[in-house]
Amino acid sequence: MTPAARIISKLGGTRKAAAILGSPPTTVQSWKDAGFIPARRQGDVVQKAREAGVVIKPEDFFVLADAT
Repeated sequence: MTPAARIISKLGGTRKAAAILGSPPTTVQSWKDAGFIPARRQGDVVQKAREAGVVIKPEDFFVLADAT
C-alpha cells in the first residue's frame, strides 16, 4: 500500500478524506493514484486529520525502509 493510500484509508476512504480535508474527491483520488500526497499539502492533512480525531504522523507520508 502506498503512503497516500494508507493515509486516505485512515481517513475513511476517498470521499470521507475529501470532506475532512475540504478538497474535491478528484484531488484526493489523484493523490491515491500517484501514491503520494504533495509536500505542500502534508501539514494541512496532519492538522485536519487531527481535528477529525485521526492520528496521521509525518512518517506516514513516506515508505520507510526495513531497519534490518
